[in-house]
Amino acid sequence: MTVAGDVVSTKQTAHHICVNIGRVIVGKAPIVDLLLVALLCEGHVLLEDVPGTGKTTLARALARSIDCAFRRIQFTPDLLPTDVTGLAYFNQKLGESQFRQAAGASARHEEAGAGMHGSILIGRVVGLVCSGIAAEAHGF
Repeated sequence: MTVAGDVVSTKQTAHHICVNIGRVIVGKAPIVDLLLVALLCEGHVLLEDVPGTGKTTLARALARSIDCAFRRIQFTPDLLPTDVTGLAYFNQKLGESQFRQAAGASARHEEAGAGMHGSILIGRVVGLVCSGIAAEAHGF
C-alpha cells in the first residue's frame, strides 16, 4: 500500500470511530477528535469536567470502538500498586508461582490487573481534600 493509501485508510478508520462514538456521546465532537489525535500519536489524555458529563462513557465508547479492553480505576488514598497491576507470588503449599488478579478484575481478563488493559480511565482521587495530604501522598 502507498503512503497516500495509508492516509486514506487511516482517515476512513478515524471517521468510523467518530461515528461510532457519536452514537453514544452527543455534542462532544471536538473532544472526540482530540481523543483520536492522542490515540494516533500514542499519547495520554486527561479528561477534566464536572461529574456526570459522560467522561467514563466517552472512554468506554472509544475503547469499544477500537476493540480494546477497558477498565476504570477509582483512586483512593489507600490504593496500592497491586490493586492496579495484580500480584505474582509463590504459593508455598502448591509449590508454584501464581498470579492474583487485581480487585474487581473482569473474568474476560482474569490474568491481568486493571493497569494491563489497553484503555484505562482513572477516576478522581477521592478523599484527598487538603493540599498537604495530596502533597504528602505524592511524596512532595
